[in-house]
Amino acid sequence: MARRTYGLWPLLAAFAGFRRDERGAISIIAAGTIFLVLAIAAVVIDAGSILYARRSLQTVTDAAALSAAQHLDATAATQMAASTAIDSVLSENGYVATTLVSATPGVYSPDETKAASDRFQENAPNPNAIKVRTSAKAPTYFARALGWSNAITVTAESTAMRKATATFQAGTRLAQLQDGIANALLGGLLGTTVSLSAVDYNGLLGANISALSFLDALATQVGLSSTSTYGDLLNTDATVGQILNAGLNVLQNSSGTLASGSVSSAISALKLLLNQLPLNGSVKISQLVSVPDIIDRTVGTLGGGGDSPEINVYGLVAATARARGAGKVINLGTTLTVPITGTTIKLKLAVGEGIQSATGGVGTSINTAQVRLAADVQLLDTSSTLLLSTITATNIDLPLYIEAAQGTAAIKAIPCTSPEMVTLTGTSGAVSLKYGTVADGDLANFTSSPTVTPATVANVTLLGLPIARIDATGSASVASHGPEDHTFSDNDIQSSTIQTVPTGNDGRLIAENAPGALHTSVTLLGTVSLGLLDLLLSGITSTLVSVLSTLDAPINSLLTTLGLGLGTMDMSVTGVKCGVPVLVG
Repeated sequence: MARRTYGLWPLLAAFAGFRRDERGAISIIAAGTIFLVLAIAAVVIDAGSILYARRSLQTVTDAAALSAAQHLDATAATQMAASTAIDSVLSENGYVATTLVSATPGVYSPDETKAASDRFQENAPNPNAIKVRTSAKAPTYFARALGWSNAITVTAESTAMRKATATFQAGTRLAQLQDGIANALLGGLLGTTVSLSAVDYNGLLGANISALSFLDALATQVGLSSTSTYGDLLNTDATVGQILNAGLNVLQNSSGTLASGSVSSAISALKLLLNQLPLNGSVKISQLVSVPDIIDRTVGTLGGGGDSPEINVYGLVAATARARGAGKVINLGTTLTVPITGTTIKLKLAVGEGIQSATGGVGTSINTAQVRLAADVQLLDTSSTLLLSTITATNIDLPLYIEAAQGTAAIKAIPCTSPEMVTLTGTSGAVSLKYGTVADGDLANFTSSPTVTPATVANVTLLGLPIARIDATGSASVASHGPEDHTFSDNDIQSSTIQTVPTGNDGRLIAENAPGALHTSVTLLGTVSLGLLDLLLSGITSTLVSVLSTLDAPINSLLTTLGLGLGTMDMSVTGVKCGVPVLVG
């Protein structure tokens, strides 16, 4: 007899059967998998789409900033042109006008001491850069199937700067050189005998060569590899012969684009000079010229013709001589003369290091060389006759030490707009005058201040017997002047106009300061009437003051040979290149 079941048993049996039944499970798994795939696709594909849109917007924003940077200065017209350039780039790449969020002009300073975020000053005067901000919608595809947004906002920002450079010089104008003084000084610095005529010097003064072409030619002379940079070149030693031959090569291969001025005369003068010099003395190329903005660029890749800045050929010769003779005592003997009968000047000179020509952007600076002079002014005997007695001062000489500190010049701005193309700021070096003698070792040691020893001006005799000694002491100083800004127009640059710091300097620093600083004293060595001594001392002092008042011209002429001056500094801009815009942020 079959057994019947009642109560929960039928329900339990049915539940057990349901657990064993797998029909329809695949549908649930498939639905979950599809949802997961869609979610992954939404993340991967849409993320890729957003990234692509972001990169595309950044590329167009970079192009817009570069285009706008070509229209930068302080005028409303060019700012409108910059805005138009941005709109044009956006439109050509399929973006609507509302894509542009802002376009802000300003000044970008490539100063590594500043944080990157502090290098761009918005809305500053004389803008050289522009910051462009944009915004656009990036469409989504799979995300919208999940109920998410149809588009994501992407943004971009780009700063472009117009990289402007200028070539400038600081020192004293190189004009109307006296061949005798120039030959003695250049020969002393270069360690040889130089014999060039005034015509030769005028030929060198009247010729300019491309700065980049000179550096490229010098790289060949010193044997640098094809992968070397201008920084490598500046850190290389070059002989005097290699330097002058590089300049000669540029002159001979100029074809009218790499050199200007009295090219043929400069070629003849350089050939003559090369035949007179020991060509093995070397100098560091960085002592001749500074090019901070291109030190990482490969030599020969920038081109040297056309709008390449120029350097003066005589300036190159003088810079080579300064570098070669730095730290040496140059004995010029009695090369200098003054228009007073019976007066001679013995002179020794030492020149420190300095760079007086550079090519670079805003902030590029150079220093003129420090110079020390030891002059000995010698006079004929000064005598006074009273009755039958003669009182005489013999061996009359006045030692004078002169030191001119470095002057500094720097590029303050390159607006690249007419009439203001380049602004230089300059500070002339301080000058000190002291009566006394300086040892040669101290004269050439620019790491310390020299000891100036008071000197005897004259020994006084009466009837051949010593009765007194006259000594001279005293000092004067002229403070540096500046900084003083000077602006150069395009016409100034084309005509090599020179502007001087301080403005209005009359070149009479010694005459205006040395006589008042002269103090003479008498030491009695025997019995003599003070009236007689006063008479003689008055005559000697008067004569010395007259001589001191004539020293400016010959000493300035001497220093001009090296592009230096006392208490004054000339500045000139020899070339400007407004350049191609570059991205800086």
